[in-house]
Amino acid sequence: MDEVENEGRRLNTNYLNNMALGKPTAQSSTYTDAENGDWVSSLAVDGNKSTATHTTSFGGWWLVDLEETATITRVRVWNRQDCCKERLNGAVIEVMDVHDTVLATQNITEESPDSIDWYFPSIRARYVKIISPDHFLSMSEVEVFGAFAGGWYD
Repeated sequence: MDEVENEGRRLNTNYLNNMALGKPTAQSSTYTDAENGDWVSSLAVDGNKSTATHTTSFGGWWLVDLEETATITRVRVWNRQDCCKERLNGAVIEVMDVHDTVLATQNITEESPDSIDWYFPSIRARYVKIISPDHFLSMSEVEVFGAFAGGWYD
């Protein structure tokens, strides 16, 4: 059994679910086109890697609200599969608490990844934010793994 430990409590990481699936999201702006309609923020947590979210300006951001504080052990970002994979290069992920205090950050340094995983040391947080300072922000899916309060045991 794989486990992580935090403050003397253990979490079985074999059974972690995507806590972001279907949760509320927001983004700095929303791209719209006649063929595909609105590239809204919720498309990044719909469980479908063939859809994508898209902002309209450089410096764009995207955020998911887990709706309660959870222990986050990993965040996976899936890049668009149809084009524009370089847009995630240089993006920053922030994990924040209920007061919007940034608890951890990671940078994407790969040129054109299909997906990228960030591992965290069991951070207690509520929000995950992704910022793209140098490109439009466009992603297929964002998955947040960990556990809500009930996933820990002594």
